[in-house]
Amino acid sequence: MDLGSNPFIVLSYVSGPALLTNATSLLLLSTTNRFGRTLDRSRELAARLSDAGAHPRAVALDKQMVMVQRRARYMARALFGLYLSVAMFALATLGSIIGAALAEVGFEGSMLAALGLAMLAVLVGFVALASAAISMVAESRLAMQSLALEADEAASSTRPRP
Repeated sequence: MDLGSNPFIVLSYVSGPALLTNATSLLLLSTTNRFGRTLDRSRELAARLSDAGAHPRAVALDKQMVMVQRRARYMARALFGLYLSVAMFALATLGSIIGAALAEVGFEGSMLAALGLAMLAVLVGFVALASAAISMVAESRLAMQSLALEADEAASSTRPRP
């Protein structure tokens, strides 16, 4: 590979994984925030359930608690996938840089191995990212169901009883 003919070739190998690392990091940040809010909601529901006793709302609170626990599991899976993605995309960026440097000094075999490692890391990172996205879609649907359940409960508690 002749890097001297096109100095931007290294940038093309490095920019893809680097951009994916940045994008995945942003998703990781927002998912971490959502996970924290879900844990807070879980603690709040647990406290309300311990006070509710035989209260008629205890059944609704219990349903909400089950949904919050499922949401937390989906987000934990997504966080695992996103952390794996960030690590793999960072490894792919490093492998691309090392491969370009090895090509510059004439180590073609080592360069191909480094670039092969980078390609494998990108593939693993992409699969982990897609898996995390699927988990977050499922969690978002569950969050909407939970909100609907809360809205129904709030509406039924404000209606006059016969």
